[in-house]
Amino acid sequence: MFERFTEEARAAVTGAQAQAVRLGHQRVRAGHLLLALIDDDAGAGARALRSAGADPGPLRSSAEEVLGAVDERRREGRGLLEKLRGGHIPFGGDTKTALKGALSAAVQRGQGDIGAAHLFLGVLTDETGTAVHALEEAGVDVPALHAAAESAADGG
Repeated sequence: MFERFTEEARAAVTGAQAQAVRLGHQRVRAGHLLLALIDDDAGAGARALRSAGADPGPLRSSAEEVLGAVDERRREGRGLLEKLRGGHIPFGGDTKTALKGALSAAVQRGQGDIGAAHLFLGVLTDETGTAVHALEEAGVDVPALHAAAESAADGG
């Protein structure tokens, strides 16, 4: 699947993994992907965020808090599993949903490549995921953000 990702989308996935490592988390969550997408001020995620009138500062803090709470709940009893994995940080369920959503967004538009705008739409797919939860906690108008992300994915 990643062979269809644009350079910007691949950088976002790599950035999400780096965010998970930086925060000491055991899984790469959609919230990590959100952080990576908004870190690039010129990227699709940051543009959609600004277009929806949202400020990335409070969102970053909110995302880190939400991700920390989710990771803390999952930490108990995972020591052996981590040793068996050899340090690899797997994707969480909401990240897998986001990646599938990105593929779906590209296919619906008849686009062969999956770009950062598609990835941002994918992040918004799981309404119960860490990314949407962080957006809501930061007071972001998620429907307005979704509309801005749709416009970006459509080339607008």
